[in-house]
Amino acid sequence: MSSGEPSDLAIHDGVVTAEAGRRRALVARDFGALDRLFAPDLVHIHSTGVRHDKPALLEHIRTTVIFLSVERADLSVLPLSGAALMVGRMTNVVRLASGGEPLTVNAHVTQLWLRDGDDWVLRNFQATRVAL
Repeated sequence: MSSGEPSDLAIHDGVVTAEAGRRRALVARDFGALDRLFAPDLVHIHSTGVRHDKPALLEHIRTTVIFLSVERADLSVLPLSGAALMVGRMTNVVRLASGGEPLTVNAHVTQLWLRDGDDWVLRNFQATRVAL
């Protein structure tokens, strides 16, 4: 580790904290927080295979889906140079904004977080739906 670079533990704690912030912001519909957490060049691939960039994802969250809960488990973090790879399970409970019954989505997720000053931003998100 070179001078001025965070330790592996600091990287781990930083991205786990950023991910917790993302989860809270999705449920709270805090679009300011989501805008800060998503990198400008975000690529977000849903468990359905739909791909969104940052503006499309924010619009999707605004108009299409309501997150009732977002839970993560078995998170592992691999520190990289100026970035971190996070892998783990995710369970979302969502409802379409148009109404209907809640839907539970179980997935394995891979995320690439980039260091942005003292903060972390999400650059890539890919979910693969799984049966639990």
